[in-house]
Amino acid sequence: MSLSLDELYRKKIQDMRFNISCVSANEQEYPIFALFLPEFSPNGNFVSHHYGQWHHGKSINILGLDEQGNFYYRCADGSVRYYHHIHKTETYIANSERAFLTAIQPKTT
Repeated sequence: MSLSLDELYRKKIQDMRFNISCVSANEQEYPIFALFLPEFSPNGNFVSHHYGQWHHGKSINILGLDEQGNFYYRCADGSVRYYHHIHKTETYIANSERAFLTAIQPKTT
């Protein structure tokens, strides 16, 4: 039986308490330090975050952070991306929250 999305969030948050974790995507490991339950995001809905010109025309929901303040977010189309604020780049990570959560694993190196 597969876990509900809420159960999967809670399991990954619990796992991350005991293991340094990363998101495995695009044949790379992306760091992840914190993961947020959807009900704890501001307004419990899509949130517009203002990072210079980057935010214009985008509605996002922050899902997690790395140690440097870069973040994972869900786009309006349901895909998950990683925003690196120093390089001002975004990387496609997964096509859904479930795929993103499944990609969170203990760091191997």
